[in-house]
Amino acid sequence: MTTNPAEVTIGTVIPLYVQALRARRPIRLKVTGLSMLPAIWPGDTLTVAPIDSAALLAGAIVLKIIDGRPFVHRLVRIRSTNGRPAYETRGDTLECADPEGEIVGIVTARNGRPLLPADGFRHRLTRAIMPSAIGGTLARVFLEVRRLYRAVRRSARWQPGVMPTQ
Repeated sequence: MTTNPAEVTIGTVIPLYVQALRARRPIRLKVTGLSMLPAIWPGDTLTVAPIDSAALLAGAIVLKIIDGRPFVHRLVRIRSTNGRPAYETRGDTLECADPEGEIVGIVTARNGRPLLPADGFRHRLTRAIMPSAIGGTLARVFLEVRRLYRAVRRSARWQPGVMPTQ
């Protein structure tokens, strides 16, 4: 029996991802959201490794499942609640923390390159420049400009350093 691609939904794929991570196998997934700009862009392919909760540090980018939906957000704080660790995550362009959920993996690479941990200055600068309302709009404008630039670069008439003529 073959599966119709239209029948494959995020709800059927996420349990497979979680199962692979729990079996200590890394996964790769493609990003679609804007909440982690500029660290992670829509279209980036991330490598997510199984977590070692003892090795989790604030600043790491993690895969968190909230109500059955995946979120790739930054771990901003670890605190202890009743002797158990509680993890607070948030997207870099968002103002409020995520609701409770299960952290199932840690992002180790972006587009095949190792992901460097966030340093404090760059993270604070991102939060200062990209508040959620303005940041989302600026991110969309930037993405459209980047898309147009790439389309022009790919066109047959474009040559570096030469202005196109009519």
